[in-house]
Amino acid sequence: MANKRITDLTESTFISASNFYLVYDPTATQDQNADGYVDFNKKVKAKNIATQVSQSALTWFGTGAQGSLNTTASLTFTTTNDQEVFVRNYTSLTLNAGHTITVSNRCRGLLIYVSGDCTINGTVTMSAKGAKSTGSLAHYVYQAKNYFGNFIPQYQFNSVKLYGSGSGGGISGSIASGNRNGRSVGDGYTGGGGAGYGTTGVGSAGTSWSGGSGGGGGTGGTAAYAYAGAGGAGSGANTGGGAGNGGGSAGPGGISGGTGTGGLIIFVVKGTFTLGNTGAITANGVAGGNGSAGGGGGSGGGRIVILYNQGYVNNGGTITANGGAGGGTAPTAGGNGGAGSITIREINVW
Repeated sequence: MANKRITDLTESTFISASNFYLVYDPTATQDQNADGYVDFNKKVKAKNIATQVSQSALTWFGTGAQGSLNTTASLTFTTTNDQEVFVRNYTSLTLNAGHTITVSNRCRGLLIYVSGDCTINGTVTMSAKGAKSTGSLAHYVYQAKNYFGNFIPQYQFNSVKLYGSGSGGGISGSIASGNRNGRSVGDGYTGGGGAGYGTTGVGSAGTSWSGGSGGGGGTGGTAAYAYAGAGGAGSGANTGGGAGNGGGSAGPGGISGGTGTGGLIIFVVKGTFTLGNTGAITANGVAGGNGSAGGGGGSGGGRIVILYNQGYVNNGGTITANGGAGGGTAPTAGGNGGAGSITIREINVW
């Protein structure tokens, strides 16, 4: 699958460092095709010396189609299982304390554009909302303005990446091997699912849209399904299932794995992004099922991206993409899901 540009969710080829120069264009209109014109009135557009068409600066921060939002209650956007990224376009956004923004069903992400300021005093969450879907290498692409010397402008494509293959899942086996927890590779990646306690209940790797699923507990516990599918099943009495989409079944006397994996959240804010002391942004995984003879693995944490153009202020709020806990208790607990990653970046769009 070709690379996907999150700005408009259409297929495109990614260029990591393309140079652009302003040129006069007497035929320029009001950016009707979003194809590189940088001003509504001036007859100017950006010309790429590598012949790659640029995207208009007017579209980096969304369309503003949903207007200004100052919440009076929680919002749950209607989604269907595993649909494409759900997108909202605001001119300004204030999420007040005690209110939550989330989606109704797991999907490939929640992308919120704000063409003004964004203030989060409530909770934005994609915890347990990661999609059951094959991942694909994806980018949020933006264009920054630099200079050669003091006068000559240079325009460069930069990007924030979402890796198609996330961190690997935990491996079942000896506790001493230290590999039962799902892996956490770092920036750009989601977390892997934890392994179930036993010898066969391997967790699955995360994807660009979701943390991985957890494996089932017990000597014959099953591996988690790939691409954030179902958690692995427990095998034998008092074994837990792994967390996933859905949770893996338990053995007799055990507990099934939790349903869900950590999902994807992207904010793209033209003004200042402010996270208040009551604010929280979460994309956490889910706990594996308990079982005294072998707990199930937790699912992996997701991915959070906050891009801002003018300022970023955190007054004590929390941002988390943690993996879910392994089920059960030591020494027979399942592995924890791996942590996902969080990117906060000033993008300086011209």
